[in-house]
Amino acid sequence: MPVKREGAFTISEAGITWQCSRCETTNPLAAQVCSVCGTRFADSVRPAEDRPQRDPNTVALYSLFFPGAGHWYLGQKVAGVARGVLSTWVVLVAVIAGIAGSTLMALVFGVAAMCLWGVAAHDAYREARGETSAVILKSRIFVYVVLGLLLLMFVMLVSAAMRANR
Repeated sequence: MPVKREGAFTISEAGITWQCSRCETTNPLAAQVCSVCGTRFADSVRPAEDRPQRDPNTVALYSLFFPGAGHWYLGQKVAGVARGVLSTWVVLVAVIAGIAGSTLMALVFGVAAMCLWGVAAHDAYREARGETSAVILKSRIFVYVVLGLLLLMFVMLVSAAMRANR
């Protein structure tokens, strides 16, 4: 039986699969969510919404001005707010750590803030071009980054408290 593709679906001898519209991962028909990014099956096969066409360079500049602004401009309001809140939190941790005299924590979170700033611009640019597979901080990875930064902050705070008690 030859492989047949019809929209998001592929029919082969192995069975019927669907391709996630967000991360382009192939999933079995029985899967209700994408195994990589968590996009729901129904959202993946729904016809594309009339998303406003934006210049990728302008979108990237908005994100360089403030992380998440480019996603907001693209109409991805939840992603824009999430990126803006995360970046603001990381910058505030770096500033407060610097004021408190924790040079290492200020440096680590300062570098993380700059990386998040650049990744936000990159991702907004790729989203505007329709290259969703090239986006770095997809939903699941975004959650892992947030959890990793929270864990790092906790470890650094506990370490500083233990040094202060000596």
